[in-house]
Amino acid sequence: MVDVQQQVRELAGRTKQSLLEARQRAIDEVEITSPGDVLGVAVLAEVLEEFDTTVDEFYTWLDDKIDYLGMPDELQLTASSWIENVAGTMTGLAQNVETGDLLVDDNWTGEAADRYKQRVPDQVDALAAIRGEYALPLASALNGVKDGVIAFVAGLVVALLALGIALLTATTLVGALGALLVAAGAVYFAVVMLQGGLESADATLRGILTSLLQRWPAFAH
Repeated sequence: MVDVQQQVRELAGRTKQSLLEARQRAIDEVEITSPGDVLGVAVLAEVLEEFDTTVDEFYTWLDDKIDYLGMPDELQLTASSWIENVAGTMTGLAQNVETGDLLVDDNWTGEAADRYKQRVPDQVDALAAIRGEYALPLASALNGVKDGVIAFVAGLVVALLALGIALLTATTLVGALGALLVAAGAVYFAVVMLQGGLESADATLRGILTSLLQRWPAFAH
C-alpha cells in the first residue's frame, strides 16, 4: 500500500531544502565593500530572521495539513464492502422473503401464519430501507471523502512541485517568499475543497443517523 503521507512529506522536505538553497544564493549575492555596508548586513540579518520564521511557520502548518490525507484506498474498500456485503445482502434477503415458501405455503395456517404473512411486506420494506437509505448513501459518502482526499493530495503535490520549480530560479529572498506565498495559497485552496467534501459527507452521515433513529421502532417490531 502506498504511503501517501510519507511521499508528500518527502516532497515537502525537498521544497524546504530548495528554499534553504535559495536563501543561501541570496546571501551570496551580498557584497561587503565598505564599512558602510555593515548596516546593510544588519538589515539582511533581520530579513533572514523574518524569512526563517516564515518558512518554519509554513512547513509546520503544511505538516499539520498533510495529516488530513488518510488512506483513500481504504475508504474505497470500505465503501465497496458496504455496497457488496450490506446492500447486496439486503437485496438477497428481500428476494428470499418475497419468494419464500412461507409466503405461499397453504400447509401453514392459523393465527401465527396469518401474522407472519401480514408482516412480510414490512420486512421487505425494512430490508429495502437498510439498502437504499443507509448502506448505499453511506458508501456514497465514503466515496465522496475518498474523492476529496485524492483531490487534496493532487492539490498539495501540484503546489509543492510549482514551489520547487519557482525556487530553482529564485535569486532573492523576496522571490523565494513570493513563491512560498503562492504555494501556501494553493494548499489553502486544497484544504477548503477537502473541507467541503467532508462537510457534505458529514451531512449525509447525520441524515442517515437521524433516519435510522426515527425508523428504528418500526424495524424492531
